[in-house]
Amino acid sequence: LGWSTDHVLLPAFDEGATTAGLVIAVLALFVGVAILRAVGIVARRLGAGVMQYRMQAAYRREVTAQYLRLPMAWHQRHPTGQLLSNANSDVEAAWAPIAPLPMAVGTIAMLVIAVVQMLLVDLTMAGVGLLVFPLVTVATLVYQHLSSPLFTQIQALRAELSEVAHESFDGAMVVKTLGRESEETARFAEKANQLRDLGIRVGRIRAMFDPILEAIPSLGVLGVLGVGVWQVDQGNAGAGDVVTIAYLLTIVAFPIRSIGWLFGEFPRSVVGFRRVHRVLDEKVTTEYGDAHLAPSAAGARLEVEDLGFSYDPDRHLLQDLSFVVEPGSTVAVVGETASGKSTLTTLLTRLVDPLAGRVLVDGTDLRDLAPGQLAGHAALVPQSAFLFDDTVRGNVTLGEDVADEDVW
Repeated sequence: LGWSTDHVLLPAFDEGATTAGLVIAVLALFVGVAILRAVGIVARRLGAGVMQYRMQAAYRREVTAQYLRLPMAWHQRHPTGQLLSNANSDVEAAWAPIAPLPMAVGTIAMLVIAVVQMLLVDLTMAGVGLLVFPLVTVATLVYQHLSSPLFTQIQALRAELSEVAHESFDGAMVVKTLGRESEETARFAEKANQLRDLGIRVGRIRAMFDPILEAIPSLGVLGVLGVGVWQVDQGNAGAGDVVTIAYLLTIVAFPIRSIGWLFGEFPRSVVGFRRVHRVLDEKVTTEYGDAHLAPSAAGARLEVEDLGFSYDPDRHLLQDLSFVVEPGSTVAVVGETASGKSTLTTLLTRLVDPLAGRVLVDGTDLRDLAPGQLAGHAALVPQSAFLFDDTVRGNVTLGEDVADEDVW
């Protein structure tokens, strides 16, 4: 651009000395550069979108697989809404910076080249132009300091909102039977309003950050033009040098904005990433052996030896419980409310492990069985029915390849 100014534009104004071929060549050069930039932007954005959604899908699969590996006791300590939020909004937040990342990385080379060219053209004007970098850094740090705590609260509130919605929908019969519709609506509205207010606060901070980020490079260009006019007047630089540095600073403005957008996504992303990895970093405490159970048409022998379990370390729920259930027999477990009947069924199917004693099926401790062995010989049928979002056949077979005559 500077060469075109000195050799095409200024001679045309001063002397009328230019040729049509030279003008066409300059225009073709500008059009070619513009086309290359457009192609690069499209390619970067397409690649960023594909990468972002693939990473989100991969992390959702990892979180879901981790949920299935973790024991029932872990699930009982974490609300369903929080688990839904970890697999959905937290994963989205964790990988949100992927969208501007390739563009930010791709523009670093352009940034370095532009800065080097500015320094080669004129050190004084380049120094004025480069003042934009510390200003952008300060603005970004202030934004992160103000917004990061708010994003932490927002992600936590999203989990709480999901939990309230899940409880209301899952317990719709109880809510309607007891006439609690208005109370549940008010509870949901309270969380929604809190989330709205936090979002507005973040929006206000972002509304100040984005214009500042846009204005800083423009102020740098004005500063360069002011110093450049003085340099030309003093005979220390040419008009082409001023145009070159001003244009280079305009080019640098885009990388600065893209890097600023990336930094703008970081606070929310860091919060989501931490929440997701709290799940992924949980240690799976359920251990398995390699024993197998032999199939038997008569059923299995169940033996419970000195079984003990408690939710509260200071209060035993089950203690020194022993009994035997022979193959083919039926046993009823009767007791008062909260006496441990449901807990016993979860112990017999190894949804949780006992704190003392052991449970044996055909003489084999449940903890010595290989993964999947117990599920092929024992099943827990809870009081509340649950249907997967599938056909009747799919709910009966649970995904197994079973012939129709065996199903119906």
